[in-house]
Amino acid sequence: MFRLKESFLKTVPGVLLLLEAIDTTDSVLLQHEMAYNVGQSGCEEAVPRLAAIVRNRDKYNLVTRHEAAESLGALGFASAIPVLTEFASSKHEPEVAVRETCELALTRVQMSLAAGVDALAPPIGCPFVSIDPSPAFSSHLL
Repeated sequence: MFRLKESFLKTVPGVLLLLEAIDTTDSVLLQHEMAYNVGQSGCEEAVPRLAAIVRNRDKYNLVTRHEAAESLGALGFASAIPVLTEFASSKHEPEVAVRETCELALTRVQMSLAAGVDALAPPIGCPFVSIDPSPAFSSHLL
């Protein structure tokens, strides 16, 4: 998975294949990892499928749904705002973990749209390369 992450999983066909693969396993850990990697892809085509995972409480474990929401935030597209807004509300989402993840992801998307993607880049010298729903900031920005 990690080798593919920097090549095939950065393409639309790779992302769509990974999204299909989520339904081929009952392993919550593997579903979580696949959803995570989709969120690192930068492909907006993943948004509808990730949104469907967040919405489907009957089919997906809360861990998989949480990671799908986190991936929507990492992708940062405005098209994710409706599902994130809906499931950040206790009216639509009973699981606190999913709700709070939707809140974080929604904030990241809104920050990205307001300030630009570069504003969410890790601080210079930051050793971490993942795209996270709560971006790291230099201390002078706080």
